[in-house]
Amino acid sequence: MEVNVERLKALRHIRAMSQEELADQSGVGRATISRIERGLSGAQGRTLRRLAVALGVKVEELVRIESPFVEELGGFDQLGWLDAEDGR
Repeated sequence: MEVNVERLKALRHIRAMSQEELADQSGVGRATISRIERGLSGAQGRTLRRLAVALGVKVEELVRIESPFVEELGGFDQLGWLDAEDGR
C-alpha cells in the first residue's frame, strides 16, 4: 500500500515530533520511518497501524486509496486493518 509521505511528514511536524520521537511512540524503527518518509520503502498493515496510533489518526489518513473497493466495503476497519482494541 502506498503511504502518503507528505501527509505522514505533515502530521509528524504538526505534532512537533522528531522521527526519533515517532519511533519511540510507535515502536517502528527511526530508520524505517526515514525510508518511508523519503519514499524509499512502503509500509504494511502493522507498521501503518503503529504509526497511525502514535500520530492519533486512522490508518486511512496515512495511505493513498486508489481503489473504490476499500471505500465500498466501509474502509479499512471492515477489511481487518484496524485493531479492535484502539479503533485505529
